[in-house]
Amino acid sequence: MGSTQLYVALQKGQNERRLQALRAAGQPTSFAELAAYHRPPAGVPNAADTYLRAFAAFVPPKDWTAVPSWTPTGLLPRGEPLPERLVQAISAWRTANEGCLALLHEAAEIEHCRYDWDYGKLWPHLSTIGDCARLLQAQALLCAHRGQVEAALDCVKDGWRLGEALRRQPLAVNSLAGNRYNTIALLSLERILSRAAPTDCQLRELGDVLATTGDAPSLVDTMITERCLMIENCRQLFSTWGRRPGGLVHRLPGTKERVLADILHHMETCVDAARLPGAQRMARFHGIRRDVRGLSGLHAAVKAMVPGMGGIAEHDLVSRTHLDLARSALALERYRLANGAPPSALGALVPQYLDAVPLDPFDGHPIRYRLRPSGYILYSADTDGQDNGGLEQPGEDPNAPGDLCFIVTR
Repeated sequence: MGSTQLYVALQKGQNERRLQALRAAGQPTSFAELAAYHRPPAGVPNAADTYLRAFAAFVPPKDWTAVPSWTPTGLLPRGEPLPERLVQAISAWRTANEGCLALLHEAAEIEHCRYDWDYGKLWPHLSTIGDCARLLQAQALLCAHRGQVEAALDCVKDGWRLGEALRRQPLAVNSLAGNRYNTIALLSLERILSRAAPTDCQLRELGDVLATTGDAPSLVDTMITERCLMIENCRQLFSTWGRRPGGLVHRLPGTKERVLADILHHMETCVDAARLPGAQRMARFHGIRRDVRGLSGLHAAVKAMVPGMGGIAEHDLVSRTHLDLARSALALERYRLANGAPPSALGALVPQYLDAVPLDPFDGHPIRYRLRPSGYILYSADTDGQDNGGLEQPGEDPNAPGDLCFIVTR
């Protein structure tokens, strides 16, 4: 046996042992195994069918520019009433979507959600889920404007669970979209707290929803799923490449084995990094990105795929930090109701309203809190790790200095 054949045989055997070890650990290495990995428990209700009916019932507005945008800069300033033109536009949109809203609420009451689709294809409902998230946001703003506090908070719950249901199918694209739709729900909550006065019971119930749903699924699940997709894509690539023009390099002996070895090695480092606490996690992902970028052109496939995992991890951490800020705001509101004024420091919320003051994963310090003449601000240093004093990042320029904020204005 020649040296090239020996290398190929050894690498193939090593790859197969790694794949067997993953299967033995219950982690998927094929689309069929992936579908089983994400299957809901047997015999329990599944919200997916109800959500699909809601998506089918969705009616877009006659004019998208007439309803609120989901972005912070596209929403009205906190604490300000809705203009009459906006009230009329949202009311008409809500009337057209009474069936959709009822189904979204019904689905949100079901604990488990697993959509059944071909993991090898992009899921077709992503844009409609975003439209439904925006509908719930508009409905929340309208209810808060009319003093219907419980209905407004129900919209926040339904919007949050809509995003979480998507994140339970933890492909990277779904996780990123689910995080975005969760953000829409939390932006709605900011506006509600700036205009309405929920009861302690309402605040506690919403806090419980955010606490129980915010823990799952994990970034580890996303990395495991992405690794499975890469393994399947590697198989399909090399099974079809020989029929494509320019496929010579992929037909060279050992290329498939080297690409698969790269995927298994570097994605295992991503899975391990996803298990680390926040600040350590991002430092490790940055190290993985540097390591992969330093590889030679022989590792082009993994150089193209793996660096993006750091961006996924960063978005996940931003979403979870935003959740910590929102839960802290709910605790602040409960303290304010009980004591007549918000606390001077977050430590006063422990242990009655918070188990502990959350840490900012981007610099390791407790999240910041400042009282203002017309409310308060909670904020994180955000991904650059720089404390900008609670400066809200402008939506037009994501690279501009700014912090991740949760602001309540009265």
